[in-house]
Amino acid sequence: MTKQITYPPIEYLFFDYEQPDEQTWEVINAFVLEWNDHHRSQFVKGDLGEWGAILRRGILDEEYPILKEAIAQLKSKYNAVFFLGAVDNRSAADFEKAPLVAIVGNTYPTEFVVNVHEAMGDPVRCPHCQRMDPHSGPILGPFIIDESFLDKQIDPSPDYTPPGLDLINLPNGALLISTRLADTLKATKVQGYELIPVISLATGRPSGRIVLLRADKAIILPCDIHTPTTEEGICPVCGRILGGVLGDYYVRKEWLGRDQLFSRHPSKYASIYVTNKLYHKIKSENMKGLLPSFGIYECDHT
Repeated sequence: MTKQITYPPIEYLFFDYEQPDEQTWEVINAFVLEWNDHHRSQFVKGDLGEWGAILRRGILDEEYPILKEAIAQLKSKYNAVFFLGAVDNRSAADFEKAPLVAIVGNTYPTEFVVNVHEAMGDPVRCPHCQRMDPHSGPILGPFIIDESFLDKQIDPSPDYTPPGLDLINLPNGALLISTRLADTLKATKVQGYELIPVISLATGRPSGRIVLLRADKAIILPCDIHTPTTEEGICPVCGRILGGVLGDYYVRKEWLGRDQLFSRHPSKYASIYVTNKLYHKIKSENMKGLLPSFGIYECDHT
């Protein structure tokens, strides 16, 4: 028997400042009051004056098709602007429990990468969706790093105690990692990545302390069964969410294969995810700068 898929709650939101004019906001207010008089799912006013209604059973909620059609009429007649998406109230501690954990590092001052403007290009628009992705700045050449930052307590945080951060986040989302972390990946026989040398400012040779991490594999789109979206969907080229995601974010196990690390960005430098087991291995070794930024799920359709 096939296990029935459950979906998270979804929420419709109306913000007054997003509407084309004051009359549209008045129409929305009238609609909300009328809806609340006749339906179980209630619109509630938020801290910013917005109206929000949560459908507890997500896209399977019996009131979802009714509300979807009613709001489509508001958009058609009055050009009303709304947001629809899955409700996700997880914390960083919750992300750590997810099967796949997105990791980012902490940062050093811009001068840490002394040739950042030459080695990293400006963000560019996606050729498919035409959106500007802040992580799309290409890497044009090897980074030159000032390793002296690693030997300074530039911030009171213990993460910056020499020999410094083990995960260093760059402006385009790429990750520099310490050779200590690189040794852990090698010793754990992690698959699915490559290490790219960076140049030491002091010696002019490849650094013995820091390398650039790149995933072998990019997974741009989620499972279309477990992760439904609104009609706008997700860009198949850059992975940017163009509409609303109406389910938890899943990737299929068969897409990962034996890899324990992958990227959700076409560059394969940004949006790095690791398996839960690998994340906790890195955490157990007190790698400095490790931050869980999101958590996603696995499914199996083989």
